Amino acid sequence: MIQELRKKFTDSIEYLRKMSFFQDYSELSSEEIFNEILKGEITYAYWWEEWERRKPRLRGPLHHIMEGYEEELMKASDASIDYIIIPFDTKRTVTEDYETWLGKGLGITMLKRYAKISRGVFQPKDIEEECSFPNFDPELGKEWFSYKVYFIFMNERHYTKIILWHDFFEDLGLKKINELIKDTGYQYYRIDHELVMVVVLTEEEAKKLMKERNWRFRPV
Repeated sequence: MIQELRKKFTDSIEYLRKMSFFQDYSELSSEEIFNEILKGEITYAYWWEEWERRKPRLRGPLHHIMEGYEEELMKASDASIDYIIIPFDTKRTVTEDYETWLGKGLGITMLKRYAKISRGVFQPKDIEEECSFPNFDPELGKEWFSYKVYFIFMNERHYTKIILWHDFFEDLGLKKINELIKDTGYQYYRIDHELVMVVVLTEEEAKKLMKERNWRFRPV
């Protein structure tokens, strides 16, 4: 790999560490973290792999870097490089393919993953799901699949809905959770990207990432 590209990735990791990413790897340098990602020692899973307790596969474009993508990556924005890197910190980022696998456990697993990245502010208990397959909307001409996820939070029972159009994520159920944690100063943000990527930030952190790294978010 050309040295300039390696530096681009390690600079991204170095910046993200100042935003409290990759805290589990504090004993490693940013370059060592990048090397571990390249080797597949640091990776991430999608929801159904976690549900079935499968070993995560090597993820993301990083395993293609040696296959002719160097020029494109050298031209990539800071945000684009950050988006490649952050899924590998599974305590800060939930990442999914936009098109997913419909199956039992999606709602439960996603809620547990939201809790994992919540920086401690969202810790639901007694999580249950109720699946609805499918609901046809005659006006839209679409079939909707929904997971109604029940949970206990702050000693009260709540629910949120994760909705899919066929097998594509449509609503991640984050609006309800953001309402529940609004007094903590943290919110769930969905990154504007071709993959589903969710992080938990303060408003100040979100503005900083938008200004300094050109991150963009979409409504949850």
